[in-house]
Amino acid sequence: EWLVNRVGLGTGTTVLILLAGGTVGGVGFFVGGHLADAWGRRLTSIFCFVVVTAGAVTLYSVGSVPLILVAVFLSTFGTFAYVPAAGSHRAELFPTHLRSSAATAAANAALVGSAVGLILGVFTIDSLGLETTVRLLAIAMVGAAALTMQLPETRGQDLTAISTDRR
Repeated sequence: EWLVNRVGLGTGTTVLILLAGGTVGGVGFFVGGHLADAWGRRLTSIFCFVVVTAGAVTLYSVGSVPLILVAVFLSTFGTFAYVPAAGSHRAELFPTHLRSSAATAAANAALVGSAVGLILGVFTIDSLGLETTVRLLAIAMVGAAALTMQLPETRGQDLTAISTDRR
């Protein structure tokens, strides 16, 4: 809607931009897995938050097709790259006897957060506008990065050594 009604792009052009940028951004899934192993889970997560935020703010701030394409790529790349790091956080930060319950709780918290975000989005976009809402979300992403900095780093730790008596 933003690209068609506000920027003035045709529907076909918008679909092609989103498809191209989103598809190429999917490589972030593989890059994110490598970065999570090379840099660590925490630093990779923070990097992804920054990339997603830069892409989203750029997308709603520019009118140039090449910049829009870059913005879509960045936000998609960052989102995909975050997945392996987040999966590692879930698998490595909780003790074995709580791991499944913790992963379930995290998944449900994400679902509730998404629903609440969509509901709040209706009100903030209508009252503050889309650009302001995106900027508020960017501030929230900075908060998420700050919280992520508090997580312990598990890169390089041998988690199999925790329980050698598994059968």
